[in-house]
Amino acid sequence: MKKNVLFLIMTVLLVLSSCSKANKVNKSIDGEWNVETIGGQSMDPGEKTVFKFDKDKNGKGSFTITYTYLGGSDVEIGNYILEDDNYLYLRWAADSYAYALKIQEYSKTELKLLDEDDNSSWVLRKI
Repeated sequence: MKKNVLFLIMTVLLVLSSCSKANKVNKSIDGEWNVETIGGQSMDPGEKTVFKFDKDKNGKGSFTITYTYLGGSDVEIGNYILEDDNYLYLRWAADSYAYALKIQEYSKTELKLLDEDDNSSWVLRKI
C-alpha cells in the first residue's frame, strides 16, 4: 500500500514539474524578439528582423515578423504552436511551408533555436 501511495506521489510530481516547464517556456517566448544571427551570420547593417509572439494558455498563438531594410519594411503574419516544450512550429500566412525550430536554450532575454532542416541556429534577444 505504501509503495502505491509513493508511486502516485512521484507521478503527480512528475506531471506538475513538466507542466511548469511548459509555462516557463511560454512566458519566455511571449513578446518581441530581435533576430541577432541566423546560421552564425549577423544581420546586415541597416537590416533588422523582429518577431512578436502573442500566445494563449495552451502554447498556441500568433506572431508577426517585421523585416526592416534599407528603403523599406515588410510584415508577415503567422501562427505558431509550442509542442513538447522543445519544438516551436511556425507557419507563415502567405507560405504553405511550416518551419519547425527546436528550442536549444531559452531565458527571459535570449532564445536559441535550431532549424533542423538546414541545421542553422537562430539567436534571438528579447527587446
